[in-house]
Amino acid sequence: MFTQSRLFLLVFFSLLFSVWLLRDLIIYLTPQPLSTLTQAPNNLKNKLFNLPAGNFFFQVTSASTIQGPVFLEGEINPPDVHIGDIQHLKIIVQSPSGIKSVTTRIETDNSEDIVELTHIGNISFKDMQSEKYLVDANGKLKILKGSEIALRHWIKIANEKLATAFSAKAASGDDKEMWEGSWTVHDTHDAIYHTTFIAEDNDGLTNSLTIAWSDACEIPPNGDWTLGQSGYKYDCTISSTDGVENGDITIESNNLVINAPFAFNPGYQININGGSIIIGTGQIKKTYLWICDKDGDGYTSGSTMGTVYAQDNAPQCGGKGGSGTGFYNLYQKLVHYLEPKKAMALPTCGSTTPVYTIRRYNFKGTNDCYNDSSNAYPNSTNLCADNRGDGSWDYNCDSIQEKELTQIGSCNTQYPLNCHDNCSYILIPGWKDTVATCGTSSEWLVNCTNTGTCITPDCSTACPLGKYTCENSNGINEIKTQKCR
Repeated sequence: MFTQSRLFLLVFFSLLFSVWLLRDLIIYLTPQPLSTLTQAPNNLKNKLFNLPAGNFFFQVTSASTIQGPVFLEGEINPPDVHIGDIQHLKIIVQSPSGIKSVTTRIETDNSEDIVELTHIGNISFKDMQSEKYLVDANGKLKILKGSEIALRHWIKIANEKLATAFSAKAASGDDKEMWEGSWTVHDTHDAIYHTTFIAEDNDGLTNSLTIAWSDACEIPPNGDWTLGQSGYKYDCTISSTDGVENGDITIESNNLVINAPFAFNPGYQININGGSIIIGTGQIKKTYLWICDKDGDGYTSGSTMGTVYAQDNAPQCGGKGGSGTGFYNLYQKLVHYLEPKKAMALPTCGSTTPVYTIRRYNFKGTNDCYNDSSNAYPNSTNLCADNRGDGSWDYNCDSIQEKELTQIGSCNTQYPLNCHDNCSYILIPGWKDTVATCGTSSEWLVNCTNTGTCITPDCSTACPLGKYTCENSNGINEIKTQKCR
């Protein structure tokens, strides 16, 4: 039986502990600005990929079915190193049986280095980053919101504090172990650069985590994308704004590193059946991908696709087009949401109403020679009577104004063999006298009259072959306009 003083102490410390938890709850529920995520500059002119500047912190989101060591977060400081530099490595990993060893394999242009990491100690949730993504029981990725992020993180900290007060281990049942190491760089990484963490637990189970800085992902412009054995079979890194349009994302195996905005459309999902998503300097967004294309034909005016935007509404391109004005922009929005695979160009010649932006899945190519007409683009088959808007008819961007019709018309006489038989004529349709220039109208021969008869000095006998004449044919003409490309 408690004495009065002991009861007082129990109530006092219970209230003190409650105030302590309440204070932490208020701190973690206070909205905190998320990091501004920008694409890191490429400091090496010959490098084929972008590397984050400064320290590279990352979180790992994995399938719940993973057995053995589970990677939680880490740090590479710095990722963009040169010969003679020292690179520091840190990883936080967890396993029910505890971690036996962690090694890092760094593959560069001409060599491979193995770095043995050292166990520094265990870490609490309070010293870790807030979890921004989770995988539900069905393997679907969920993007957490600001207040939800803070609340989940506080609950983890509170549970850990409660568990620590009554037992030696955190409520999760597993220690979160921190391992660190460093190495001196002695090779370049202009073409190949992979960093792989390999962890083994005390049950002999191993897992690896690869950050493939140099590898692209071969994401199709439209439709589903799979990372794993039934799709792209390698680890890959998103180093500039990218994503999947009009399709689901499935991670079967391997690792996807997010170092730039990575988008998937509303109404679709990310399934994680294996492998991991490593959140570095980028973020996952449920939104749309856009590019700038003034005439909306799917071809950009430069030698590349240009800037890709990941956002809900069309971006401002050239100072216009963000909110959309005019009939064409209304048409464009209907196409975006109702007919994802329909071409964006309206079927007219000459200058077209500018749209300024298109969804990225409509991208077809580069080097548009005239970005004010949706009918002018490389290899266009459009033939138009109107010039494209700048006085030129070069709609297929080959620097030549190719005419549709170049034939000169005529009526070829067919002479009869018998006296008084009618003469006949074979029609060759074409321009009368000269070929019309692009955009001009002229007479076009469409028919010949067959009224002539054989005429000889003496028509009492058969008309001698070659001894007759025929009346001139009468051509029937219409007006036609020359089209070009």
